[in-house]
Amino acid sequence: MYKGTAISVDFNTLKKSLFCKNLTELDVEKAQKNCLHDNCNCSEEIEFNNLLDMYAHLYFLMDGINLKYFATVENFEPKLYEHNKKMIRSKWENHIDQNDYSYSSFYSLDLNLRTFNMIQQDLIGALHKNHLLTLIISWLEVLDEHLGKLIMYEDRKPKSMFPYNTSKGKLLFKRSALLTQYAQAVTNSTLEDVNYNILRNRLKSFCLITNTQRTYNVTHKKLPPSYMKYFQDKTQDVGEMKFGFLSQNLDLREDYIWNKQAENGRTLFYFEGISKEKYIEDMEKHFESLITHKPEFIMLAELNSPLELQDKLEGILSRNKYLNRMLFTGSFHLLGEDINDAELNSSHIYNYGKTLLGEGNSLSHIYKMEQFKDKDLYEKISYNKREITLIETPIGRIAVFICVDFLTEEIEEILVERRVDIVFVMTMTANPADGTFKDKMRRLGKANNAVIFICNNTFKEEGERVVVYLPTRTPLFISNEQDYIYKFQEFITKID
Repeated sequence: MYKGTAISVDFNTLKKSLFCKNLTELDVEKAQKNCLHDNCNCSEEIEFNNLLDMYAHLYFLMDGINLKYFATVENFEPKLYEHNKKMIRSKWENHIDQNDYSYSSFYSLDLNLRTFNMIQQDLIGALHKNHLLTLIISWLEVLDEHLGKLIMYEDRKPKSMFPYNTSKGKLLFKRSALLTQYAQAVTNSTLEDVNYNILRNRLKSFCLITNTQRTYNVTHKKLPPSYMKYFQDKTQDVGEMKFGFLSQNLDLREDYIWNKQAENGRTLFYFEGISKEKYIEDMEKHFESLITHKPEFIMLAELNSPLELQDKLEGILSRNKYLNRMLFTGSFHLLGEDINDAELNSSHIYNYGKTLLGEGNSLSHIYKMEQFKDKDLYEKISYNKREITLIETPIGRIAVFICVDFLTEEIEEILVERRVDIVFVMTMTANPADGTFKDKMRRLGKANNAVIFICNNTFKEEGERVVVYLPTRTPLFISNEQDYIYKFQEFITKID
């Protein structure tokens, strides 16, 4: 789509552009607007279906540079903001009182003309730029408070609406990071995020995901109703939730069946299987022992789970029906034809695992999407399946990755933008608690208050198999246990 050029306009024209259907950028301080078409006279107004659409548009107007300008106004003209916020909150309360049941629930959010005219007239009536900025942010914050109360006190219906598509992007409600809240309360420590003047951090209830093209296809998946109820009950005491980890000894040289090909100065490799005697049988036994303790989550490591083992684990769950549990199977190099996904190239190799529910049903695929390399050794896998599934739960928004994917900048941006606060990472690395992994965990912890769980394949006898990062001032939890169940509270109390 063609994008016009930013042009300087007078203040009245700037205000007229606020509800232009073709507006793509607005700089209030510089009095510049950018529309889809050059010479746009902003006569075609955007249409809103409901209050969420209006909210998303105000978010769009305020996001980025305009929030920076407002932060300056807030510092140097605080009374202007305080006055307008108080005035708009009072106006909104009177407005909903006079409109019967409008906006009293997520079943009655259709935007009526009176509401649109009230907000539009307020903004167009701004006397100067600083006045306009305080009016936009005040309306946005008042609507954020109102919609946030609705989503907190109604049934599951409102949350099932999200992500909600608007003309400006996807609206996400901000889930409470319950694991983090627990850890910070117990340790009496928090991490300070220096990104104060970012709209997603300022607003309490929602954030807007803009419609920008990315390398990854991101989807949000909801748990079945029984799981949602189970985890909702667990929010009362997350410290008692159990996490299982399973990673067995595998020698990189002796226990893997290598396939190597020299090509253009590179050595491409993948693993055809595991040669260690009784490996699958032993892993089954360890898994069955772990699952009897009924942990809410179990994770295996990268390149620990050949297809036969993944199928065996699925069979154990199917037979025993461990309801309200989740398994991240670990991964292995598999042919596309062996994966239940019609979009794959059947002859390509994928580093693949999946998320299984407790009764054996598949919730999501997990693909490694970035390449591992060490000097001239390159992992020969396909990268054309680039999807990230975010799992919506009452305890937080969950993401699952395979090793180096977690380290990439664009994935970090996605996790921060979408407020992901629980991350599981299946790895095969020598130092999961140090270097790049440690730096990335700290960055995500500060930006998102994220808790990060790592299950590591050490590819040797000793090493760090379990690493847990908490966004507190406490050290990392590190263990070399091959298979173990931990209560969440133990990640705090058992730190060495």
